[in-house]
Amino acid sequence: MTVEGLEGSANQLSCVMKFGGSSVASADRMKEVAELILSFPEENPLIVLSAMGKTTNKHIVAGEKAASCISDVSEIDELSFVKELHYRTVDELVLDRSIIIGLFVNN
Repeated sequence: MTVEGLEGSANQLSCVMKFGGSSVASADRMKEVAELILSFPEENPLIVLSAMGKTTNKHIVAGEKAASCISDVSEIDELSFVKELHYRTVDELVLDRSIIIGLFVNN
């Protein structure tokens, strides 16, 4: 969404709910977050998600390796770890993997 789009929607948003780390570390925890969000039906929140639990450092290392061109992106272990974690979580949530295809290089 563009900044202009956000400005037009800002009057409709009632709050921001940010989740990350241990609160989105697994499929079960994500279900709990979804239930929490849905427990406020009168709200129209903007939902912000950050890295799944214990993955921030892996994101940083993967980014550093990719930026320095040390290796082919498909060979970055930290990126592979994060990719597989997301695929496993999508599978546990019984969602179609196509919702995240394209987010990772070399699907």
